[in-house]
Amino acid sequence: MSARAVRWAGRAASATVLLAVALALGVGFLAAALSVAERDLGEARAPAREWALWFFEGEGWVRAAGLGDLASLGGATLLVHGVDEPGDVWEDLAPALAAEGRACLRLTYPNDQAAADSGSMLIAAMDRLGAAGLGRVDIVGHSMGGLIAREALTREGVDRSAWPEVGTLVMVGTPHGGSAWAAVRSVAELRDRGQRMVEGRMTLDEAMDLASDGGGEAARDLAPGSRFLEELNARPHPAGVRLVCIVGRWLPAWAHGAMSDEVVGDGVVSVASATLAGADEVIEVRGNHRGMLRAMSGLGAPEAVPAVVEALARD
Repeated sequence: MSARAVRWAGRAASATVLLAVALALGVGFLAAALSVAERDLGEARAPAREWALWFFEGEGWVRAAGLGDLASLGGATLLVHGVDEPGDVWEDLAPALAAEGRACLRLTYPNDQAAADSGSMLIAAMDRLGAAGLGRVDIVGHSMGGLIAREALTREGVDRSAWPEVGTLVMVGTPHGGSAWAAVRSVAELRDRGQRMVEGRMTLDEAMDLASDGGGEAARDLAPGSRFLEELNARPHPAGVRLVCIVGRWLPAWAHGAMSDEVVGDGVVSVASATLAGADEVIEVRGNHRGMLRAMSGLGAPEAVPAVVEALARD
C-alpha cells in the first residue's frame, strides 16, 4: 500500500472513531436531558394515567373494553411488559401460546411510573378479571413486569378473594436484585417513543409529553438497593403460586473467559439478579434482554418463547 493510501486509511479510521464518539456523546446528552425533563415534568404535574387489557385474537390485539363474561374461558395467560416497552415484545410469545390453545391477554400501563403504582394497576386488572368470571390466570412478566406481578401478589391489605386463581408466575429477565442499566434507561425511552411514532401509535405532541407515562420513577425503583426492591424482597412469596425464573445469557461460549457471563447476564440483568431465591424453577436460555423473547435479525429464534410455553404446560 502506498504512503498516500496509508494516510487516507488513517484519516478514514480517525473520522470513523470521531463520528462514533460524537454519536455516543450526542445520545448520552439527549438521554440525560430527557431524564431531567421527564423528572421535572413528572414532579410538576401528575397527569391521569391509564391501564388497559388486550385480547390476542389471531394476528393481533383487540382492546378488552367491557371484557364481558370470561367464565367460559376457564383460564388465561396474562402478559405484563416492562419499563420503556413500545409493545412488541410479546409478538412471538402470544401466537405460540395461542397455538397451544391458551387464551392470551396483555396489560398495558404507563411504564415509567413508580413500580408500586403499576402494581396498583395490575391489582385493578385482576379485580376486573375476577368480576368478569375468569377462573384461573397464569402471569408472564418480562423485566420489570415480573416485579410488578410480585408487587400485586404480595402487597398487604389487598382483597384477593374475588380474583382468578393464580397458577404460575413466569418472570423473564426480571431484575429481582435491580439493574445498573436503570441509571441510563432514558436511551430505551427514546427507542420506546420513536418506535411508537414510526408505527403511528403516538403523535409528535404525545411523544413530547414526557410525563405521560410517568416521571421516570421506575428507574429509581429498578436501581440495585432501592427501597422498592428491599421492601419487595423482604416479603414472603405468594402462597400457592408456582414461581419460574427465565434467565438470559447473552455472551457466546467463546467469550466466557474474557468477561463473566454471570455478571453480564442478558446484557441488562445479571444472572444473579434474574434468579429469585426460593423460586420453584430456574431456566437458563441464550439471548439478550429483549431478544430472548422477541426475534431479532441475525440472533436466531427467541429461546425464552418455547421455555415459557413449556413451563406453563408443566403446571
